[in-house]
Amino acid sequence: MNKLEFQQICFDNIKTLCSNYNKDSSSRKTEEYLNKRLKSLQSQWQDFEERNFVLEQELENKNINYFMDGVYEKTKKIYEETKTNMENRLRNLKEQKHFIET
Repeated sequence: MNKLEFQQICFDNIKTLCSNYNKDSSSRKTEEYLNKRLKSLQSQWQDFEERNFVLEQELENKNINYFMDGVYEKTKKIYEETKTNMENRLRNLKEQKHFIET
């Protein structure tokens, strides 16, 4: 498998994680759930970002779908939106937990 194929798989994984997260009900989004998904999302993003850097350095032909369709930019957008949502929910859960305990 070449780097572009790995990048496509990583993109699909990020997209699926974000989509599934958005579909899950609020009741499922516990602190444990959010921590697990956030860790997975960040790990996958790190792989994606590192591979993107390599692809930009190694591929002279930028007239391929990956670059022309803005796959990196689109992936970054869904990553950042989902990550922000997860972090906000996690913060809210922790605040609620703290409020209940005091």
